[in-house]
Amino acid sequence: MPRYFFNTANGHVERDTEGEELRNGDAAQGLAVRYLGDILRDNPPDIWGDGEFRVDVTDEAGLILYSLTVIGMIAPAARPF
Repeated sequence: MPRYFFNTANGHVERDTEGEELRNGDAAQGLAVRYLGDILRDNPPDIWGDGEFRVDVTDEAGLILYSLTVIGMIAPAARPF
C-alpha cells in the first residue's frame, strides 16, 4: 500500500515523518479532511494565528498530491483600535 504524509503549515511547516499507509488517493483525501477537521475543532487559535492553515498530502517522494487550506480572517470591525 502507498504511504501518504500529512504536513501542516501555519507560518511554519511541520512535516509528518511517519505518514499513513492507505489503499489509494481517495482514502488520503478523506483522511486529510478528517485531520484538518480535528485541528479546527481541537485548536481553533491555530487557524487565526497567521490567517492561513494548510494541510498538504504528499507521497513518499515528497510530491504534493492534495492540499487543503483554511483562511481565518479577523475583520477590521472586530479589531481593537
